[in-house]
Amino acid sequence: MKEALTLVVLMLTACRVFAQGTVVFWNLTGLVQRWTSASDSSLTPVPVGGGYVQLIATPKGNPLLHPLGVYEGGSGFLPGYSSLAGFLAANPGWVAPLGAFWTGPQGPVPINVAPGIFNGGSAFISNVAGGADADYIAVGWTGLRRGPS
Repeated sequence: MKEALTLVVLMLTACRVFAQGTVVFWNLTGLVQRWTSASDSSLTPVPVGGGYVQLIATPKGNPLLHPLGVYEGGSGFLPGYSSLAGFLAANPGWVAPLGAFWTGPQGPVPINVAPGIFNGGSAFISNVAGGADADYIAVGWTGLRRGPS
């Protein structure tokens, strides 16, 4: 079963913005955590390989019209949506940044450095001009990897 993660540290520390919409997506200074169990809401770091995070961004000031829905257990990519494409279609102007080689959207980044820590490398926010500000969210989950679709 997929569980939504609690991102304890604001992702302000997870991205460094460079010229022309390029960001480095990592959280080397904070932890991605989850509930210990369904009956215990204390937090514990997500183990290496035990979860994923996805960066989604837009030019500064573009509203998030339909934020994450109420999670009811299903198998959707984001709570309330069946895919990343569905979430992006409901929120015009929001994009999954392009991967390091800019050939397509950066896929979900696994918890891959240490428990609660990920390093997704660099990505390119295609609709944010160099020097411009961006708004972004990072969504996390445990369970199966779900790629952009």
